[in-house]
Amino acid sequence: FSIYYDFEPVRRFEQALPPELFALYLEKVGLHRRRIQAVGDITQPESGTRVLDLACDLGAVGYHLSGMGCKAIGLDLDLSSLKRCQDLWPSSRDSIPLFNANGETLPFQNGSFDLVVAADFYEHIYSSAKDRVTQEVWKILKSGGRLIIHTDNLIRYDLSMKLRQLKARLLGNVPSRQRHHVAETHTEVDTADNILHILTTRGFTLEKLTYFPGRFKIDAAIVR
Repeated sequence: FSIYYDFEPVRRFEQALPPELFALYLEKVGLHRRRIQAVGDITQPESGTRVLDLACDLGAVGYHLSGMGCKAIGLDLDLSSLKRCQDLWPSSRDSIPLFNANGETLPFQNGSFDLVVAADFYEHIYSSAKDRVTQEVWKILKSGGRLIIHTDNLIRYDLSMKLRQLKARLLGNVPSRQRHHVAETHTEVDTADNILHILTTRGFTLEKLTYFPGRFKIDAAIVR
């Protein structure tokens, strides 16, 4: 629960976890705090906003948007993730409705939502699926509704891979064996231009393009 829902780390874990695991825990909490805050800063939702947390996984985005006054609904294709989401929510009274469905065939009426948030989803599907999902999102949004996409940056992704390979060389390991830690699940990390092309083809107009702050100060200068 603490990794995905708390903005501050639980300090008692420092005594309960080995140092390397506690360091990883701190990194995860910081990452998700920045991720959720970035989504919230862009979204700026009003109370009562109907929002779909698309590919919600454990429901962290929906959880925090609900805390901002939104009427959130979560949807994910992975039923096991939805079950864990139900277990993690602090109480059934506060939990959001969850749907087990495919983003390419959304089970909602046209014009049902003010806002759709796809956080860390588009990098997990191929361009053809991105197009179908975007088309479905266009249908379920109200007139003037918004789609917020938070996704990996291809340049930063490739840079991370190069640094891992360089580290392997320096340690005397085989660089070709070094793969990004999410390479198997991140099916198609894309460029902003390619995603924007899909969005505009399906009727969307770009309102804002921003960059999520990475862990390193150099990111701001090179990741564009």
